[in-house]
Amino acid sequence: MKIDQSNLNGHLILKPEGRLDSTTAGELDEVISSELTDATASLTIDFKGIDFISSKGLRVLVSAYRKLGGKEMILENVNESVMDVLKLSGLMKVFTIR
Repeated sequence: MKIDQSNLNGHLILKPEGRLDSTTAGELDEVISSELTDATASLTIDFKGIDFISSKGLRVLVSAYRKLGGKEMILENVNESVMDVLKLSGLMKVFTIR
């Protein structure tokens, strides 16, 4: 999985590409774990390049949210199929979705 990343004044932005499933979710989790610090103000994950998310991908998102400790987590450019999974899982209320 390719994951572009940037950090703008404490705002971590990740842009993964491909499927977020049991094969690739660990890669995203590693990047999140290594890049999040106490100085991180928020985390944005741009889903423009993601066309599928599995339960393992959802667990990575929930884990990232917990690591943020109440700071804002934003999901951007979420396509319809990923949005359906977020709705079914009840996670629409947890993340800020743009």
